[in-house]
Amino acid sequence: MAIDPIFDTNVLVHVVRNLKLPSQFLLNQFFPNTVEEETEFVSIDVDVGLRRMAPFVSPLSEGKPVEGRKIQTNSFKPAYVKDLRTPDFRKPVLRAIGERIGGNLSAEVRIQQNLALEMQDQVELVQRRLEWMAAQAMVYGAYTVSGDGYESVYLNFARDPALTVDISSTGSNTPWTATNIGTNQNPGTVSPSATIELAAQTVLQKSGRAPDRIVFTTATFNAFVLDLRIQQSVWYERSGDSHIELGGTPPVQGAVFKGNWNGYQLWVYNDWYVDQVQNVSWANGVTTITIPSGSTLVTGSTLATTNSQGISNGIAAGTTVTVSGTTATLSTATIGASTGVTLSYEAPMVPPGYVLLSSSALEGVRAFGSIYDEDFAYKALAYAPKTWVEQNPSRRHLLMQSAPVVIPARVNAAMSIKVL
Repeated sequence: MAIDPIFDTNVLVHVVRNLKLPSQFLLNQFFPNTVEEETEFVSIDVDVGLRRMAPFVSPLSEGKPVEGRKIQTNSFKPAYVKDLRTPDFRKPVLRAIGERIGGNLSAEVRIQQNLALEMQDQVELVQRRLEWMAAQAMVYGAYTVSGDGYESVYLNFARDPALTVDISSTGSNTPWTATNIGTNQNPGTVSPSATIELAAQTVLQKSGRAPDRIVFTTATFNAFVLDLRIQQSVWYERSGDSHIELGGTPPVQGAVFKGNWNGYQLWVYNDWYVDQVQNVSWANGVTTITIPSGSTLVTGSTLATTNSQGISNGIAAGTTVTVSGTTATLSTATIGASTGVTLSYEAPMVPPGYVLLSSSALEGVRAFGSIYDEDFAYKALAYAPKTWVEQNPSRRHLLMQSAPVVIPARVNAAMSIKVL
């Protein structure tokens, strides 16, 4: 059965570029540009453009020297992704997913279908990593890249500190709780609409462009629409041509459009990712565990499970995690002791309690560096798949490589506010 030409690297790259990719809301909204650079670093030029004024001088005096317009070049080294998997070698002789009982496909067709399925999953994993980078850049203005054999690197895009604000209960101001927002009969001390207006003014000052899109989590949007000013803008005609879905809309993977308010597009974002923290230990019956130094566990995450009883390493299914420093507090007590385990958890892309403001002025970039592989001549590719066969036992390996970095080119065109 001559099938090797199917798996030529050039053929595989072509196949990958034509796969239908899952929706990536933050990437598509704020990081639409793609760059492939065959260099170790990816560089972005930024026109600083300070708000200077021409100097006053006497018409009889010499002109006053003025410094030329500044161009700032920021360089970033892409991370590296290698997804290696060995599909079950029995798949060519087993019924494929969706195939009728008893089977009606040849082994060669099944091999091709299995290859396409595995490659699509590999691409989706890379895309999810890119979406994670975009979310981190939007929320924090920075993110950390770390992994096996990879020196931990903190990519700080130098966003102005005034654009990362905390007015939650752990911050210095008052959060968007129902009590603080109040009602028409009992006005509160917080106005979400006023918070947004002030934030938009700050983004305009720092970047030169006001935001026109607001991204909420479910909880922050529910708090936002408690504002009487928001509600009145919907009920009264011609109030900024505002229309908001107050009655609720079904959640979707990614983001759902909730309407317009005062020139802003309103979105509610829901997406998650699975990550791991290694060498975690706990005793039976405890509700707190210690996170190892150098590891991360995200507030609002849920611990994953692995067996049919819904229990993994003594932690019940769907246990919600809150984090303070290196201590994770579990919503339910552990039902068994474990030592030195790898703990999988599912966490939201955008942490609960945040509101993001931005626009197309962010000019975000998905940049891809060189692939360190002679089969690709060290070229820059977004996705570089390759495959080979091990003879004894006979099994096929599938490797996906990528060198991505997600960059908010005009970093001050985005702001994040923790309001809950």
